[in-house]
Amino acid sequence: MNNFKLGSDFDNLVSPLSAIELLNLFIQSCSQTKINGTLVPMFPPEEIQQQFVGASYEHALYEAYLFYSHVKTYAQNLGVPLNNERKILDFGCGWERIIRFFFKDVHDENLLGIDVDPLMITICNETLGNRAISDYESGNFVHSPTGAGDIRNSSFYGETVIPRTYIKNHYQKYLKLRDFFDNVNQLPQALFVLQKD
Repeated sequence: MNNFKLGSDFDNLVSPLSAIELLNLFIQSCSQTKINGTLVPMFPPEEIQQQFVGASYEHALYEAYLFYSHVKTYAQNLGVPLNNERKILDFGCGWERIIRFFFKDVHDENLLGIDVDPLMITICNETLGNRAISDYESGNFVHSPTGAGDIRNSSFYGETVIPRTYIKNHYQKYLKLRDFFDNVNQLPQALFVLQKD
């Protein structure tokens, strides 16, 4: 089982695109790992693509695009158009050639792929990446709610990671960043030293 996560930069890249523009972006991604400075889904080796779906790269993507377009039309006709709140479960997600198209319409937390082959899940994790890492590297605030606690709702408690870039971008207009300390051998969490001017 795999939850698909690419990052907010990728969401911003694909959400305004038409379906055919999205197909063209993915075709471009066959030979590039970044488009407009944003990481895009990668591909497993050609032999794996061929072995599992009988096609690779552009041809495999075109087949996936046709499937995506068909599902999108069915959803619209059934009165449940694709949007951020919809949930998509991809049975037999393989190397995620189909699910990558749904990032345009559906929030990544609502995309789930399952496959009987653990190799395919490993490939999905490698080719689609991890949103938390992508967001952290882009300087975004990262919080994963874990629940617990009686006084506040479950979204309040969790694991939070704040990159140095986030502090610079959001706090330096109020406070000066004096030091950033991140050494798990001395402290269990990072320490920002900020000072009011």
